[in-house]
Amino acid sequence: MKASAYVFAATLIVGCTSSSPSQYVKENGEDILINSGNYSALIKRYENQLQDDPSATTRFKLASAHYKLGDTEAATFQLSQISPRELDSAELALLRANVFLDQGKLTLAEQHANTAIRKKKGLGEAHNLKGLILAEQGKFADATFAFETARKNHYNDAAIKNNLAMMAILKGDYNEAISILSPLVQAGRADDKAKANLLLAYAKAGKTRAFSQLLANSQNDTNLAEKFTGLRNTTLNISALTYIDESTPASVAYQTKPPQPIQTQKLKTEATANIGKATDKLEAPLLTANTTAHTSKTSNDQMAKLRAKLEEANAKNAQRALKEKKRAELLAETKRKRQLAKSRRLVTHVEYKSTAEGEEYIATSDFPMGKINTEYLEKRRKWVFDIEGAKDFTTKRRRYYKEGPAKKLVLGEHENFVRIVLEMRDDKQGNPEVWVEGNKLFIRWKA
Repeated sequence: MKASAYVFAATLIVGCTSSSPSQYVKENGEDILINSGNYSALIKRYENQLQDDPSATTRFKLASAHYKLGDTEAATFQLSQISPRELDSAELALLRANVFLDQGKLTLAEQHANTAIRKKKGLGEAHNLKGLILAEQGKFADATFAFETARKNHYNDAAIKNNLAMMAILKGDYNEAISILSPLVQAGRADDKAKANLLLAYAKAGKTRAFSQLLANSQNDTNLAEKFTGLRNTTLNISALTYIDESTPASVAYQTKPPQPIQTQKLKTEATANIGKATDKLEAPLLTANTTAHTSKTSNDQMAKLRAKLEEANAKNAQRALKEKKRAELLAETKRKRQLAKSRRLVTHVEYKSTAEGEEYIATSDFPMGKINTEYLEKRRKWVFDIEGAKDFTTKRRRYYKEGPAKKLVLGEHENFVRIVLEMRDDKQGNPEVWVEGNKLFIRWKA
């Protein structure tokens, strides 16, 4: 508050050169209240304005102020009074998404977050909020993508890094979390929660020295071994994800969260008690619940229900992924069997090509080729290639070439293979490269 007061005072001094302080306050009162975080006064201001001008824009500002002050019910009521015909903006959709997220209505929250993104693709805050919603649903890969998209759209970098690090931690990729958070700490841009998350990642990754160095020179450097062991043995399982915006926009129309106090996003886990014991002297325990006024105060019963829902969703996702994998394997096997059933195991075509990489002969079959036996008959100057499993051929038995290393190609049918014989022009061609790609056999002499 002191910093805000100094800014305000300095502004008044500049403003006095052209107008009186009272005139400045009158003209800029809304911005002053927004910048100081005085949402109670903002609510009174907007309520008075509604009596004179009941516009959708003013009602949206009132709903936003109620939400920032922590009165979700009042915000919901004001939003219900706004018709889409009167106001249909990305910021309105974003506020609705935030309200529904606080109420635990994740499907509606995601729908409105998507609406905000559709109306303004570059709105980083909307992508970040979508990431939080997806994380609550246990869709960590999708949540990570949303956070990365928010970062590309210039959303608060430190907040996004903390979210990405939490996704990495929940997936068990502790080294990735360390690579994200350690630069923040080294640059002095990390808050207590980011530092606590980095401690957790260090402990999980078994990095005792880095863990000790992060706690060194502080009042928390006692009982390091006990803290390290406590964090390392902690089992993580997401149960809630809350959100506070760190940005400070110039207008309430572009705000959906209060700019003060400045905090980053937090994840609460079922292991919070253990983590709290392991980091009991940290200024902010790892992954604590949101304590600001606007955050919904979830009871223990509600938290248990949330945890159960997420565990059920994770189990269903795992079962679905397993079923999809089995289905894909079954389809692939069925396709393979059908191909084999339809195949007469024929060599259907042989062609000659001259390319920049060399001169090559390509034999095509109606089945995936397997082992190829190769032999060079030096006295006869012939290369022999036996395609195991091939039964017959539908291309010409003999073929003569006017160019290329071979002057003649002969196909021969045998009991369990088809033989390709290339009769060379001379014995100075060298050895060819031979390889199989699916149902094609490549024989190439490099240029």
